[in-house]
Amino acid sequence: MNYTKRLLINGVTIKSLAERAGMQRSNLSKIINGERRANRDLAINLVRCANELTGHSVFEPSDFNDQLHNLDNVCADVRIRVSCPLFNVTKVVSVGELLEKHDNLNLMLALNNLVYDGETQAWGGYNLDLQPEDQPVRW
Repeated sequence: MNYTKRLLINGVTIKSLAERAGMQRSNLSKIINGERRANRDLAINLVRCANELTGHSVFEPSDFNDQLHNLDNVCADVRIRVSCPLFNVTKVVSVGELLEKHDNLNLMLALNNLVYDGETQAWGGYNLDLQPEDQPVRW
């Protein structure tokens, strides 16, 4: 779980998330701190509860079990076209590369909206678009 998501979880308190998920706070704390892994069903339940409590649909099963990347909503290998209209610059990167460099809640929300809606999303001074697989990469 990245730093931004940890802050979101801390903002709603581990106690409230544990209560909503129907588990003990101490067990949830161990999962969040990486001392334990949630099983598949528990991880999916924690995602639902964390998204409801924070009001942001950014949590994924791999946040509660690092081996569940195959259940993530935004695939790390999805190609994103990042353009800066101010400087007329465009770069294509993967979601994983972008999130690795920018641990930012607004970026996570924009990427989730982009993947689900397919419509251009604004993030700071940048526009984010899906890069069609049949389109060559431009720099």
